[in-house]
Amino acid sequence: MRAAVLTLLALAVQPSTALATEITLQLENDNGSTYTGTITGTRLASNDHVEVFLTDTENVVVYDVDKLKYYVDDGQVDLEDLIGDLDLYLEVMDALGQEATIVLDV
Repeated sequence: MRAAVLTLLALAVQPSTALATEITLQLENDNGSTYTGTITGTRLASNDHVEVFLTDTENVVVYDVDKLKYYVDDGQVDLEDLIGDLDLYLEVMDALGQEATIVLDV
C-alpha cells in the first residue's frame, strides 16, 4: 500500500513518460524547406510562441512555434534562455518537480 501511494505521489509531481504520446512538430531547415518531425513525449507547458516537452528518453525539448525550430536542453544553454519566457520557464520547472533559480537583474 505504501509503495502504491509513493508511486502516485511521484506521478503527481512529475510528468510521467508512461503517458507519452507521439507529438508532431512542423519544422524548417536552414534552407527554408519545411518538414514534419515527431517525438514521443509529454507536453510540460506552452504559450502562443513556445512549447516545451519531456520526451520518453527524458530530454527536454523546446519548440519555437514561430521559427519552426526545436532545441534540446543539453546543459550548454540555460533552459530559461531557451524558453525565453519567465512564466513559462517556471511552469516547466514546476512540471519537472524542480525549483527554479532566477538571477535577479538588479
